[in-house]
Amino acid sequence: ATQKNPYYPWWINMGFCCYYLSQKEYKNAFYWAEKIDCEETFWDPLFKCAILSLIGEDFKAEKYLSKLLHTEPKTTTTKMPGIISSLILSEDLASEILTAIQRIKITKNN
Repeated sequence: ATQKNPYYPWWINMGFCCYYLSQKEYKNAFYWAEKIDCEETFWDPLFKCAILSLIGEDFKAEKYLSKLLHTEPKTTTTKMPGIISSLILSEDLASEILTAIQRIKITKNN
């Protein structure tokens, strides 16, 4: 469907991204995260930061963490779980994303 309609909405890519994250196929997940390409939402840098953290690309992940905090300055560690779980119903996947972002946040602060 995405090949037949190159003008599909950006948020469809989030589904593919979540699928590949749940399968632990992080390179494929990042491929779809790159296609989100909607920097005015926090989902774009959130997914990219988490996936890059999961594949060990900390320097690149820090760049997206900065974008995330710039896009959503009121985002705090206490609000992040609620934001993530508002879209991602799998507790395991939501926890994995949150942990990956927190790891970069801790690394950046040290």
